[in-house]
Amino acid sequence: FNHQNVSNIVHGLAVLGFKDPPFLEALASELTRGPPFARLASFSPQALSNTVYAFAWFRICHRPVLHSVVMHLRAPGRLRAFKARDLASIASSCVASVPTVRCSRGGSR
Repeated sequence: FNHQNVSNIVHGLAVLGFKDPPFLEALASELTRGPPFARLASFSPQALSNTVYAFAWFRICHRPVLHSVVMHLRAPGRLRAFKARDLASIASSCVASVPTVRCSRGGSR
């Protein structure tokens, strides 16, 4: 799968309201495997935004995913590739997932 496939699948599940915690946990683990943000480096701004939105929609706060997203955005020159709406969506999705759910070190609760 490429970044667009992952984004479309997880965003589609969120829109349909189909929450599958084992699948989402496996996806989160795959996205954060290896060096921080390495897997997310190939994600387009919209694909990253849609993926983070889906995790927030499901009220899943996965610290390694959030950390990887932040590291990805902090990479030199990366922030300039994002439109304001993508950054706003990522920021609001991160905020939406945190207050209602206690973040765990490894996954959802």
